[in-house]
Amino acid sequence: MDNNINNMISISMPKGCRYMSDYENLLNGELPLDGKFILNKTVTGCGGTSLFLDSNFPVVIISPRLQVLKEKHRQYPDSFHFHVPFSGNRGQAIIQMMRDLDSYLDCHHGSTPFTPLPMRPAKILVTLDSSDKVLGVLRGNNMLDSCLFVVDEFQCLMGDATFKGSTDMNFLIRLDSEVKRICYLSATPVPDIYLDYIPQFANIPYYKLEWDPDVIVEPTLKERQMRNGETAEKLCGELIQRYRRDGYFERKIVDGNIVCSREACIFLNEVKSIIRIIGQNSLKPDEVTIQI
Repeated sequence: MDNNINNMISISMPKGCRYMSDYENLLNGELPLDGKFILNKTVTGCGGTSLFLDSNFPVVIISPRLQVLKEKHRQYPDSFHFHVPFSGNRGQAIIQMMRDLDSYLDCHHGSTPFTPLPMRPAKILVTLDSSDKVLGVLRGNNMLDSCLFVVDEFQCLMGDATFKGSTDMNFLIRLDSEVKRICYLSATPVPDIYLDYIPQFANIPYYKLEWDPDVIVEPTLKERQMRNGETAEKLCGELIQRYRRDGYFERKIVDGNIVCSREACIFLNEVKSIIRIIGQNSLKPDEVTIQI
């Protein structure tokens, strides 16, 4: 039997709670914030990363999705988004970004005479492929032990390994060896075999959130039948162009507020079609994520 499932700890969210931040005990005793753990939030859109970004301790959010980090940085302008776009002089740009992060940490931890009080703890946003640079800066500031590292959508590490080889596993090994406080966050069940046989997951507690059924909203799926002569490339192209024109894919009113959807999930099983869609619509690396 899987050790993690045997040791699974269910957390019952109070009746009526829609967001993780509605239950203050999550960060006040329910979760082992001083160690390493897996947190299965079981639903999406429940404010998992926001819970940690609103906390009163330093946090590093590591995500496989650049667009998500950009959105979070817009929501939390006081956070530090470690991202260096591809350019001809990227090496120098990375060095400058590391210096900027160093200054940000000084500012948020009272090392300068101009630091306002009270200070908000550092909140850092970074993709997996740049996380080693952030680790280096934090190590230089003796902050590795004080930060909670939240690996968002950690199940993507398994799927991406198919294409990236050992890159993601090396990330796991390094993070686990250097950092004491890690939350592996996901809303997607991870196959038991990974939890059993990957050493970094094998012996850490597994928490699962149980939500009030009355607050669970099932997603609305729109089925679109292709007409004669239409292709997946054409349909996706229309969807992308409409987003670029309007700034959103869909919008609806929720609790009196207009909510816009700025992400689309497209299911395609033809690699050539995916390549053509990216090329025909000039999609940039930070505009699209391919998951297997």
